[in-house]
Amino acid sequence: MKIYYESLTQPELERLQAIENELIYEHHKNLEFLAQAQELIKKSTTDALNI
Repeated sequence: MKIYYESLTQPELERLQAIENELIYEHHKNLEFLAQAQELIKKSTTDALNI
């Protein structure tokens, strides 16, 4: 694997970095979405118990 990565050209490395950055960005968006969903569920459950 090391030899493969060492053989990559600069444009290929930049492409891999861009892909990694996009995956990290999407992961953070998903975490934010899940946190918001969890808050909504918590609020809905609390509201339902108070009815």
